[in-house]
Amino acid sequence: MDVLNKLAPKYGWLDLAVITGLLLVVNSMFAASDLGWAKLHPTPWLLVPILMGCRYGFPAGMAGAAVAIAVVCVGFSRHADFFIVTVLKEHGYLFAAMAAAGGICGQIQRGFKAQEILLKAQAERTGERLKKLDTDLFLLREAKSELERLLATRDAELSTLDAEIRRLFDSEGDELWQDILLLLNRQSRVSDAAIYTLADGGQTLVRKGLLGNARSLGARLAVKDVEMAGLALKSKAAVTIPEFWRGAVAEQRDYLMVVPLLDAQDRPLALLIVTGMPFISLTKKSVYLIALICRWAARVAEVEAQAATTSRAAAGIEGQRIFTEAFFRQNVQLAFDSWQQHSLPSAVVLFTAARQPKAKQARVEALIMASIRSGDFPAELGLPIPHLAVLLPLCGERGVGIFAERILATCRKDPELGSYVQAHVVNLDTVTSLDQLWADLTRHAS
Repeated sequence: MDVLNKLAPKYGWLDLAVITGLLLVVNSMFAASDLGWAKLHPTPWLLVPILMGCRYGFPAGMAGAAVAIAVVCVGFSRHADFFIVTVLKEHGYLFAAMAAAGGICGQIQRGFKAQEILLKAQAERTGERLKKLDTDLFLLREAKSELERLLATRDAELSTLDAEIRRLFDSEGDELWQDILLLLNRQSRVSDAAIYTLADGGQTLVRKGLLGNARSLGARLAVKDVEMAGLALKSKAAVTIPEFWRGAVAEQRDYLMVVPLLDAQDRPLALLIVTGMPFISLTKKSVYLIALICRWAARVAEVEAQAATTSRAAAGIEGQRIFTEAFFRQNVQLAFDSWQQHSLPSAVVLFTAARQPKAKQARVEALIMASIRSGDFPAELGLPIPHLAVLLPLCGERGVGIFAERILATCRKDPELGSYVQAHVVNLDTVTSLDQLWADLTRHAS
């Protein structure tokens, strides 16, 4: 369409001359004795007022009609019995049809033109508002980041879950367990809790992190002495006071909640034991939120503890790792469950280098991994073209768009592959099942 617009004449008189000239050439080639095609009904010269009216409006349509009438009259004048009165009497309907065609098409064009002008004005106003909103959103995002930094450094009780989960990936060693407890304090107002790992074949709990009062949260606990811990390990799910009392076990008043931190294979990595939090905060919603945080925190712990089996080092990018397809799918399942159960959005962005050989996979990975953030889950899915899929957990649509644009901007700097790399976004809140998600990703790569 851009090429056609560039080739199209910019002035009505030039357009009229071109159309008239083309019709004269065709008329002389196929019907030289019938200039104006008066013997052909309907005459092709009706196209002149129709095209001019549709393109330029009423005045141009009438001008096209005048030119067409003049050509037809010239054709009639070549006959010996030409009389203008006779021609008007016998063929007046033809001239009237040409004038009517030019006028009607001109009025139709005028109506569409008015709508076009109105839509352009609305688009301009909407674009200006969008720019203003984009500026406001940028300022709000900057303010949000600064607020999160202040809240995190001061251990305040307010924070955003997506930023907090990502911050856990920056924890090193046993600091992770303490950071998880501080996150639970900010998000769910947990005041007294500890995280334990399993020892002695799962019979002993070894404390790795402590928050608040250490009463009933010793450095080592026997699983058989904490009935809630045994129930949590057996059910592989959070156990709270209601479930605890329904189990008809001995009194354990000190423990409010026990949540296992499970890896992707549902094997316990650690155990969260909560002994203190405000009574008003101990609700079903807070229990679900704590369980959700523990599920994501377990993924963070698994990435560090099982790096050899869940990921491989990214070539040429120090400290960055690319996850296996199996581990990637398990994390996508977790993100999908987070949306289904808690309305927390996530997305998968598939970067592909179409029409490029698979041998350039490492080059594409290096381009994309240079801009990957902590908390993103990049993976290779075994597609036949160079690609990299990235899971953005707990990330909204706006954040996904910014991420994709930043990666593409980096890739465009590469003179060899920059023009081939494309981004395909699949928001998990738009799919009804993971089968649909994989089908969308496969379709984009085909």
